Amino acid sequence: DNHVGALDRLRGHLAEPRSAVECLATLFKREVRGDEFGLAAAEAVAHLNHLRARREVARQMDAGGVWRWRRR
Repeated sequence: DNHVGALDRLRGHLAEPRSAVECLATLFKREVRGDEFGLAAAEAVAHLNHLRARREVARQMDAGGVWRWRRR
């Protein structure tokens, strides 16, 4: 249930292009800092890749080399 809710929040957040880091607060409903950051970022990318595999989001690399994810 936790992942289903996180995916629903993420879908809404991706109306505009976002980096994985910009999705953290939406996924976890709080600010992520310190030792949690790496694991949280990896989980965010996993959620984004799940939505991408389902063809619900697309990604594009920006001029700075950062993947930006957006709802299709």
